[in-house]
Order: sequence, then C-alpha cells, then structure tokens
Amino acid sequence: ILGLHLQANGSNNTTLQRIDQSVVQIGRLLKRVSNKHHGMQESNLLHLVQAFICSCVTYSAPYLRLTRAESERLEASLRKAYKTALGLPMSTATHKLMALGISNTVSELIEATLTAQYERLSLTQAGRAVLQQVGISPPRAAPSYAELTPEYRQNLRIPPIPKRMHPEHHAERRADRARELEKRFNGRPDVTYTDASCHPSKPATVAVALAPHR
Repeated sequence: ILGLHLQANGSNNTTLQRIDQSVVQIGRLLKRVSNKHHGMQESNLLHLVQAFICSCVTYSAPYLRLTRAESERLEASLRKAYKTALGLPMSTATHKLMALGISNTVSELIEATLTAQYERLSLTQAGRAVLQQVGISPPRAAPSYAELTPEYRQNLRIPPIPKRMHPEHHAERRADRARELEKRFNGRPDVTYTDASCHPSKPATVAVALAPHR
C-alpha cells in the first residue's frame, strides 16, 4: 500500500531492504551535493535526511511488528544517514552522535507518529470508533462545546472596525490604533486579545481566545 509492504509470512525483510536502499541512495546524493561547488550547508543536508529517510521510516515502521534485531537495523541505517550528512566517519560512537541532539531514535519517531495518529483519530466520532475496534483507548476525550445562550448573544456589542486599516497601505495607522487600545485597556483582567477570521462556508466571523492568555 503506497510503498508499505505487508508480507504474508509476517516478515519485514522487504520493507527493511527498501529503507536500506534508500539510505544508500540518499547517502550518495548527500556526498555529491556536499562536495560540488563548496557543497550545501549542513542544515540543508539534515533537512534532506529528515525528508527522505526519516519520512520513509515513519511511513512504514510504526505499523510493523519489529523485532529487537530489526529495530537495531533501522537505528543503524538512520545513524548512517546522519553521519553522512554531518561528514562524520562511520566509526563515530553512537553516544557522541546522539549527544549532538540533532537526531531522534527510531523508537522516538515511531512513538511520535503513533501518538499523532491517535490524536487525529480521537478528534472525530468515526476515528474514535476505529480506535475502539482495534482495542486502543482514545488518548483524550472528545471535545465538548457549549453554545452561547440567546441572552449572551444579545448582549454582544461589536463596534465597526475603523476605515482605512489595510495591513499594508495603512500600517502606521494600524499601529497607532493598536497603541491607543493598549493604553486604554492595559491591565484590565477582563480584556482578551484575539484574532478574527471569516468562516469558510457560513456568513459568520469567528474569534477564538484562551483566557487568561492575552
């Protein structure tokens, strides 16, 4: 499925071989672009590793039952890619590479990917049903929202926005307006600053604020 191979015998050899091949190919690419015309900067080389190698690992590894030997094999491939990007010899000790703080282990990548997937699924009723079917408890409860009562809605007073407040053409005017509002409401605990945006499909404007943050 889109490059994720699930073998009938439960083995992960095909997926691991593809990741190993990707590491070798990207390693050659990194060596070429780092030596040609003074080469790319180290930060850009690390971005290539994250884009081509880490994404390859996170796409398949979280959904496989990896043995300890297979996990160590992936760890070695990932370290090899980072050493190539940093121009380090392959004999560099693992603890020295990890001390640089620029890479994550395979187990950390897998945990982060699965957590993000569980969080995403837990946001919808259908997603929570899927998690329950496979025996996974949603990481958080479904968000609950309460509508404003008609009394609150009637008491809302939103004055019109002053004219000539374009963010580019009237930048100074906007800044003066902001300073005036700050001077007027500074220190009041009942004042919250927020951004407003038009609703994509309804004739409405939405403003969100998390009190007491301002």
